[in-house]
Amino acid sequence: MAILIDAKFEATIIAACSKHQQEHWEDRDYRTCISFPEYFVKFGDYEKLWPEIQTQLHVAAYAESLVDTLRPRIARVFHYFERNEEEAYLVMERIELSHSPKRMREAITWLATVPAPDGRVVGPLGGGRIRHGFFKRGVRYSRDGASIGRIILVLPTKD
Repeated sequence: MAILIDAKFEATIIAACSKHQQEHWEDRDYRTCISFPEYFVKFGDYEKLWPEIQTQLHVAAYAESLVDTLRPRIARVFHYFERNEEEAYLVMERIELSHSPKRMREAITWLATVPAPDGRVVGPLGGGRIRHGFFKRGVRYSRDGASIGRIILVLPTKD
Protein backbone atom coordinates (compact mmCIF):
# COMPACT_ATOMS: atom_id res chain seq x y z
CA MET A 1 0.00 0.00 0.00
CA ALA A 2 1.34 3.40 -0.92
CA ILE A 3 0.55 6.39 1.26
CA LEU A 4 1.34 9.82 -0.12
CA ILE A 5 3.16 11.51 2.72
CA ASP A 6 3.17 15.28 2.41
CA ALA A 7 2.13 18.36 4.37
CA LYS A 8 -1.54 17.73 3.55
CA PHE A 9 -1.30 14.16 4.90
CA GLU A 10 0.29 15.41 8.14
CA ALA A 11 -2.34 18.16 8.49
CA THR A 12 -5.09 15.54 8.09
CA ILE A 13 -3.50 13.39 10.80
CA ILE A 14 -3.09 16.35 13.17
CA ALA A 15 -6.71 17.45 12.65
CA ALA A 16 -8.07 13.93 13.23
CA CYS A 17 -5.98 13.45 16.38
CA SER A 18 -7.00 16.86 17.74
CA LYS A 19 -10.67 16.10 17.10
CA HIS A 20 -10.34 12.68 18.75
CA GLN A 21 -8.68 14.23 21.79
CA GLN A 22 -11.27 17.01 22.12
CA GLU A 23 -14.19 14.58 21.83
CA HIS A 24 -12.88 11.71 23.97
CA TRP A 25 -10.31 12.93 26.50
CA GLU A 26 -12.75 12.45 29.39
CA ASP A 27 -13.72 8.91 28.35
CA ARG A 28 -12.76 6.25 30.86
CA ASP A 29 -10.96 4.19 28.20
CA TYR A 30 -9.44 7.15 26.31
CA ARG A 31 -6.34 6.29 24.30
CA THR A 32 -4.09 8.58 22.27
CA CYS A 33 -4.52 6.57 19.10
CA ILE A 34 -6.95 6.42 16.19
CA SER A 35 -7.61 4.02 13.34
CA PHE A 36 -8.01 4.88 9.70
CA PRO A 37 -8.97 2.29 7.04
CA GLU A 38 -5.35 1.84 5.91
CA TYR A 39 -3.29 2.85 8.92
CA PHE A 40 -3.17 3.31 12.67
CA VAL A 41 -1.89 6.47 14.38
CA LYS A 42 -0.47 6.91 17.86
CA PHE A 43 0.08 10.44 19.05
CA GLY A 44 1.16 12.34 22.11
CA ASP A 45 4.01 13.94 23.95
CA TYR A 46 7.29 13.47 22.09
CA GLU A 47 9.28 12.38 25.15
CA LYS A 48 6.73 9.70 26.04
CA LEU A 49 6.20 8.44 22.49
CA TRP A 50 9.84 8.39 21.34
CA PRO A 51 10.82 5.17 23.22
CA GLU A 52 7.74 3.43 21.82
CA ILE A 53 8.66 4.53 18.28
CA GLN A 54 12.20 3.22 18.66
CA THR A 55 10.94 -0.09 20.08
CA GLN A 56 8.37 -0.50 17.28
CA LEU A 57 11.04 0.12 14.63
CA HIS A 58 13.40 -2.41 16.25
CA VAL A 59 10.79 -5.17 16.66
CA ALA A 60 9.44 -4.65 13.12
CA ALA A 61 12.96 -4.75 11.62
CA TYR A 62 13.76 -7.91 13.58
CA ALA A 63 10.54 -9.60 12.43
CA GLU A 64 11.22 -8.67 8.80
CA SER A 65 14.74 -10.11 9.03
CA LEU A 66 13.42 -13.58 9.89
CA VAL A 67 12.43 -16.23 7.39
CA ASP A 68 10.32 -17.89 10.08
CA THR A 69 6.71 -17.72 8.95
CA LEU A 70 5.47 -18.46 12.47
CA ARG A 71 6.30 -15.00 13.74
CA PRO A 72 3.41 -12.68 14.55
CA ARG A 73 2.61 -9.91 12.12
CA ILE A 74 4.24 -6.71 13.35
CA ALA A 75 2.94 -3.37 12.12
CA ARG A 76 5.35 -1.51 9.85
CA VAL A 77 6.03 2.14 10.55
CA PHE A 78 4.99 4.28 7.57
CA HIS A 79 5.77 7.72 8.91
CA TYR A 80 6.72 9.65 12.01
CA PHE A 81 6.62 13.40 12.47
CA GLU A 82 6.66 16.05 15.18
CA ARG A 83 4.85 19.32 15.64
CA ASN A 84 5.84 22.22 17.89
CA GLU A 85 8.79 20.21 19.26
CA GLU A 86 6.37 18.62 21.74
CA GLU A 87 3.78 16.56 19.87
CA ALA A 88 4.67 13.39 18.00
CA TYR A 89 2.70 11.26 15.55
CA LEU A 90 3.45 7.66 14.61
CA VAL A 91 1.70 6.33 11.50
CA MET A 92 1.75 2.54 11.24
CA GLU A 93 0.26 -0.22 9.20
CA ARG A 94 -3.20 -1.15 10.47
CA ILE A 95 -3.51 -4.82 11.39
CA GLU A 96 -6.70 -6.55 12.47
CA LEU A 97 -5.82 -8.20 15.76
CA SER A 98 -6.69 -11.71 16.78
CA HIS A 99 -8.54 -12.06 20.05
CA SER A 100 -7.70 -15.73 20.35
CA PRO A 101 -6.00 -16.40 23.72
CA LYS A 102 -3.77 -18.99 22.00
CA ARG A 103 -2.62 -16.48 19.36
CA MET A 104 -2.05 -13.78 22.00
CA ARG A 105 0.02 -16.19 24.08
CA GLU A 106 2.09 -17.15 21.03
CA ALA A 107 2.66 -13.50 20.11
CA ILE A 108 3.78 -12.53 23.62
CA THR A 109 6.00 -15.60 23.82
CA TRP A 110 7.58 -14.59 20.47
CA LEU A 111 8.03 -10.98 21.64
CA ALA A 112 9.87 -12.26 24.72
CA THR A 113 12.46 -13.80 22.36
CA VAL A 114 13.23 -10.59 20.46
CA PRO A 115 16.81 -9.71 21.32
CA ALA A 116 17.54 -6.24 22.59
CA PRO A 117 19.95 -4.21 20.45
CA ASP A 118 23.58 -4.30 21.53
CA GLY A 119 24.13 -2.37 24.72
CA ARG A 120 20.44 -2.32 25.69
CA VAL A 121 18.35 -4.10 28.31
CA VAL A 122 14.75 -5.32 28.34
CA GLY A 123 12.30 -2.40 28.07
CA PRO A 124 11.50 0.47 25.71
CA LEU A 125 14.38 1.68 23.56
CA GLY A 126 15.28 5.23 24.41
CA GLY A 127 14.27 4.76 28.06
CA GLY A 128 10.97 5.28 29.77
CA ARG A 129 8.23 3.01 31.03
CA ILE A 130 6.26 0.42 29.09
CA ARG A 131 3.10 2.27 28.03
CA HIS A 132 0.32 -0.25 27.48
CA GLY A 133 -2.95 -1.03 29.19
CA PHE A 134 -1.78 -4.59 29.72
CA PHE A 135 0.82 -3.34 32.21
CA LYS A 136 -1.70 -1.13 34.04
CA ARG A 137 -3.41 -4.24 35.42
CA GLY A 138 -0.93 -4.68 38.23
CA VAL A 139 1.96 -6.20 36.28
CA ARG A 140 5.12 -4.19 36.79
CA TYR A 141 8.01 -4.21 34.37
CA SER A 142 11.32 -5.56 35.61
CA ARG A 143 14.70 -5.13 33.97
CA ASP A 144 15.41 -8.87 33.93
CA GLY A 145 12.24 -9.68 32.01
CA ALA A 146 10.77 -11.68 34.90
CA SER A 147 7.46 -9.83 34.67
CA ILE A 148 7.16 -10.84 31.00
CA GLY A 149 7.67 -14.47 31.99
CA ARG A 150 4.94 -14.23 34.61
CA ILE A 151 2.58 -12.69 32.05
CA ILE A 152 3.16 -15.55 29.63
CA LEU A 153 2.45 -18.07 32.36
CA VAL A 154 -0.89 -16.53 33.34
CA LEU A 155 -2.35 -16.00 29.88
CA PRO A 156 -5.31 -18.25 29.08
CA THR A 157 -4.50 -21.31 27.01
CA LYS A 158 -7.95 -22.13 25.59
CA ASP A 159 -9.26 -20.63 22.35
